[in-house]
Parts: sequence; structure tokens; C-alpha cells
Amino acid sequence: MITTNVIQRTFRLKSGDRAGSCFTIDVENKQYVITARHVVCDLRVGAVASVEVLHQDVWKRLGVQVAWLSDVVTDVAILSPEIQLSPSHGLEHTTAHATIGQQVYFCGFTDLVPQVSAKINNGFPFAVVRQGILAGMSFEDGEATLLIDGHNVPGFSGGPVVFQPPGQRDFRVAGVVSGYRFERKPVMCDGKDTGLYIEDNSGLVVAHAFKQGVEHVRANPSGAEIGTS
Repeated sequence: MITTNVIQRTFRLKSGDRAGSCFTIDVENKQYVITARHVVCDLRVGAVASVEVLHQDVWKRLGVQVAWLSDVVTDVAILSPEIQLSPSHGLEHTTAHATIGQQVYFCGFTDLVPQVSAKINNGFPFAVVRQGILAGMSFEDGEATLLIDGHNVPGFSGGPVVFQPPGQRDFRVAGVVSGYRFERKPVMCDGKDTGLYIEDNSGLVVAHAFKQGVEHVRANPSGAEIGTS
């Protein structure tokens, strides 16, 4: 069961004509918005801009400053919102004690499921929760890429991947959903190969950790001051 500290931190985000998901983290009493870099690909580090968040069934403006962007491959963006967006429920951000083969969950939004704002969630829609198995992890320059045996759908990009360390109940956020690996499949006609291919969902979800981004905003704080909301 996904707990409040995950659900109330996950939002639907739009930047220009690109819609995805995002979530909040707290670092040194400041709140930040995390999403996939490709969702906000038109923004640059240091830029002051506006994105939109779905609230009470309406897209509403949220002023942000771009605090940190990963490289294009790692696909993570950290934004400093002008206001605190979510309650400050405890949610540790780490891959420590994440174990290959364990169950993980990823949260986000998709047009495949109607999103209706919920009064019990401060007027924000509830994220859709999907599950999978942590199939593999790779590391480059100290940053982890997660491979999840699960089924991702468009719209989940930027949502959180969460897990429970063995023997513990509290969720931790390990990474940001980036997308899914494609599998090329031939197009057949009357049993004959047409020479054409389609890109099908392979069932492998790709997510990225953001330790370097957290270290950057800890050294260069710019997030919204955390109050009591």
C-alpha cells in the first residue's frame, strides 16, 4: 500500500505542450520539484519560468526557477517552486538498501485514466500506482540507473520510483521515471516479413537516481521555504 508521504507529493505537470508527472522532495528545509528533463526540455539552468500543475481539474500556473539539470541521458530536472507545493511528509531520497529482485512502485499520470481532483488530497488528483521488480542497476559517475521489470505508459515520465528497504515499512524514493525500453518487432503480412518494424513496449522501465542534483541544491539552496502546509 502506497502511503500519504508518496501520494501527496506526486503531481501532474505540464510544460508547454508536454505533459508528464513530478514529485516534491525536501532538502535542508526547502522544497523542490523533481521531474524528467525531457518533460521540461525547453528550460535551461537558472531560468525563471512557468510550468502548470493540475489542481481542482484545472491547469494552474506554478512559477519555478531551474535549479539543476542532469545530462540528457540521465534525464532529471530539479525545479525550485515559488511556493511550497506539497505537505512536508518525510520521504527519504536514496537508493541505499534497494535490492535487485525486490518489488518497487512507480507513480504518475496518464490520459488512459481519467484524473478527478480529490478533496481529501487538497484538490489534486491521485496518481496512478504501478508496480514492478527492480531488475537491474548500473552506475556511472556515482549515479544509478534503474531497470524495472514493469509496464510503463506515456505520462508517467517524471514520476517517483519508490521502494521499502527489506524489513522496513517506510518508503524511500530511489529515482525518477524516464521512460521504457523499446523492442523492435517485425510487421508481418500474410505470414511474410514486410521489412517494416514497430517499436513495442519491452516491459523494461528506465529510471534515474538524482544524488548529484540533491548535492547541488544542498550547496546552492533555492527551493521554497517549508512552512506548515
